[in-house]
Amino acid sequence: MKTGVILAFRFLDPSLYLVRSIIILVVALTMYCVVLYYFPFYNPIINQMRAGFFASTAGVGIVSLVACITYSVTGNTQGEYVMIVMISALILFFGVGFWFAGYVLTRIQARARAYLDEYRDPKNPRRMLIPMPTNAKEPIVFLLWPHVEIAARFITRNMDERSRAFNKNQIPDMVCLFTQGLKEFPKHPIVRICYGNYYFLLTGEKEIPSKQYAILAKSKVPYDVAFQIYFNRQIVNQTTDKKVLGLGSILNLANFAEMQKTEMDAKVHHYLSVQETRTMWKLLLNKNFRMEELLNVTARVYTYSHLAHENYLKLIFKHPKSSLYVRYYARFCYDVTGDAAKAKELSDKADLLDERRTGTLRESELHKKEITRSIASSIGQSTYGRIAAIVIQKKRLKHVVKLGGILRIVIGITIGIIISIAIVTYIIVSSLLTDLNAFSGNLVRLHAIEFMIAMESRRLRQIQNAHNVNDSLYFDDRRSLMFLEMQNFSSVSEAFFLNRDQTSASIESWFIDTKIQTINSHFPASSNRTSLNLTFHDYTEQFVICGLSIANTSFPGFTNSSYRDDVRFLLDNSLTAIAQVIDPLFQTALIPSLNNKTKEAILKIYALTCCEIFIICLGLTLKDITSFYLTKSQKQSLKILGEVPKYAVQNLLDDLEDADSDGLFSDNIIQSSDQYKTRITPIMSIIIYHLQSKFFCFCAISLAVVMACINLKNIFLVGQNFGIYNAAGDIATSTIRVYNRAYEILHFDPLTDISKETLVDQLIARTSLLENSLYRVQYGDVNFNPSTPSYDTFPMDLYYPLMLEKCLPYNKSQCLAENRHFNESIGYTGVLLDSGLMKMTHAYTNFAIDLSSSGTFGPSGASKVSLMDKLLEPDLVQGWLTFENAVLVSTNKLVSATNISTMIIFILQVVFLNIAFMAQQMYLTWRESRFR
Repeated sequence: MKTGVILAFRFLDPSLYLVRSIIILVVALTMYCVVLYYFPFYNPIINQMRAGFFASTAGVGIVSLVACITYSVTGNTQGEYVMIVMISALILFFGVGFWFAGYVLTRIQARARAYLDEYRDPKNPRRMLIPMPTNAKEPIVFLLWPHVEIAARFITRNMDERSRAFNKNQIPDMVCLFTQGLKEFPKHPIVRICYGNYYFLLTGEKEIPSKQYAILAKSKVPYDVAFQIYFNRQIVNQTTDKKVLGLGSILNLANFAEMQKTEMDAKVHHYLSVQETRTMWKLLLNKNFRMEELLNVTARVYTYSHLAHENYLKLIFKHPKSSLYVRYYARFCYDVTGDAAKAKELSDKADLLDERRTGTLRESELHKKEITRSIASSIGQSTYGRIAAIVIQKKRLKHVVKLGGILRIVIGITIGIIISIAIVTYIIVSSLLTDLNAFSGNLVRLHAIEFMIAMESRRLRQIQNAHNVNDSLYFDDRRSLMFLEMQNFSSVSEAFFLNRDQTSASIESWFIDTKIQTINSHFPASSNRTSLNLTFHDYTEQFVICGLSIANTSFPGFTNSSYRDDVRFLLDNSLTAIAQVIDPLFQTALIPSLNNKTKEAILKIYALTCCEIFIICLGLTLKDITSFYLTKSQKQSLKILGEVPKYAVQNLLDDLEDADSDGLFSDNIIQSSDQYKTRITPIMSIIIYHLQSKFFCFCAISLAVVMACINLKNIFLVGQNFGIYNAAGDIATSTIRVYNRAYEILHFDPLTDISKETLVDQLIARTSLLENSLYRVQYGDVNFNPSTPSYDTFPMDLYYPLMLEKCLPYNKSQCLAENRHFNESIGYTGVLLDSGLMKMTHAYTNFAIDLSSSGTFGPSGASKVSLMDKLLEPDLVQGWLTFENAVLVSTNKLVSATNISTMIIFILQVVFLNIAFMAQQMYLTWRESRFR
């Protein structure tokens, strides 16, 4: 059914959303009912979880169906509310479905328990298998046939595995339930199959299961049931299961295959342990062995014997009544571990199990041998010659333990220092990113202040021109726009004041010292112009006051506006403020502060990375030195093995030869040993060995270098973007300032301006700054730190708005031909407007250069000023603002990517170092165990 849902969603058209919702609901409800009907998993929690999932899916299906019907009727999606309701339904239906499934299961088993309590004969101490009814009519215990097996599960609910031991007194309960189930559902074969399986599992007896399977085999059953009958009869008819496994057998093919595999693994590892142990003692018998060879052989002995030991324990744990497995394990203890006492104990236990099973006592193979020796006692006991230097040997062992502890401390301290350096690096980068975010905000605010100071002079002239031509509609439009811009200017300047870097003395001085020479009395310019020094914050407040005063002036009240103090404040101070404050604040405070912090962070990253690499190499060197002396001490301690007398070693070899000749290992085991050798080679120990040396060093240094490279690269790119944004902001402001000066020259008023030559000089200076800023964007800025690239290397999200975008205004409808009002007489044509932002700005700059070089404005100058006015808004201004926003978006992405990549690599470093530390401890533990 789940496959049907997938196919339905794959092939049904999305417009059939109502059909899809119905399919989801029907399938979910059907699957929920199936779980409640069968309870297919033995674990009740799994059944409840599946029921909860299906119920929650049904709840989502109900909500989606209602939403689809609502959409079909009203056409309203209500997307957010539907998602909230879906999530709520998901949680609610999951809880209800989970609880209800548990309730149904509890009720099924409670009904069965009540039946057992009422109808079995409590007077019979043996608890009769068939209940004795007290009423004339038998009650209905099971509502459905699957409830028979479901009710019987409580008998084995406390068993971790079905083949484990259990309370045998519950067997009559199991028989009672299945007998009643067969009475109520005589035609359902699964009930009879479950009866046979449970009985065979719990008792190991074959008579009743075989009888049940035989009854089914005579009836006509489906093919899948026939296969189950055949399979179960094969399992029940095993001839060696009791002999091998004792009273209790496996139930299914999976457990049987697992037992066979575990037995094969145990025997093969036992065989390999014997071979490697024989190799070790032959090596000792030679007396001319190398310690490296002895260490390698003992490593293999340890590995194979450890695996054989685990597999034998697993077999005995699952089949504790199997005398055969107990005898195998006893032989392993005798042959490999040298624990003769334990081998004798296990052998006696196996004999006792055989006696209980057959009634006769079998003499163990080990009883025929003299189980009086052990490898441990054969070394250093007076039977083979006492070792003279026992005290020296104890000192050696203490020295080995001491060096092992030192090695652990060296590894722990090295990894701890590396993690500390990684944490410090992450903190420094995070602090720099925080500073970059703060700097980005202040850079945007300061450019906005600079831009709006220049723009408000233009707005003021637009308002004046509208008043002069008696256009009240355009006057009100510009006045409203100026009012909104002044409100924005007020909020931006206040935000810049509140978020400034107060730790920077060069920035703070502009807000404390009265550095700005402000003209506060303006008319006439030749005799009554006075000035006052203000702080930057006071200046912006006064600018806002004057701007709002102008924006709130009505059309009739704007007469003789050129001679009003608020108008003259904006016109006379806009250029001087930019020259006195904005440009110096950029050049002497904001940019140097960023450069200093960036340089400091880069130096710290370099220093910490080099320090981390040095610590890694130093720690590895110290570890290798300590490991060298540890290995040397271990080799010295292992020399005691070489002092074992030759005849003692020969006796041990004879015992190991007997292990091969006793027939314990079949030809199949011997043939499989080569395959197991390649597969059982301690790969983990090899990996850990490389982890704790060259590989660990390489990975740790690589992570440190990668983290440093990513941080430095992203910091470099962020710095480049700041340089690009700064140049773009200068262009956006300079285009307005150039036009403002050109307009003032064209409409020169001797009563308000000191001299025309001064205005021309200002135009030349503004044009030169525009040309320089444009050059910085086009060819890069080598003086900025870091140097910015040329425009042709920009990423596409920056290159497109700069070179490829044909329609620059925000409102794309303004690019339509009917809204352009082209004027070919002054050069305002579609070709110029479609040339792109960079080419249009070059043309605008050339017009300004021509005006500033002529000195006097004639008719051609007036047409160029008019063309500049048309190009300025909306194309140039909005085009460069769009480009600035693209740079900011790219910068934010880089900052975010830097933060994320730094965090990811930091987490990888910590995780890797912790894994390496645990691997070191595992390696040392393995090495010590191998040594022991």
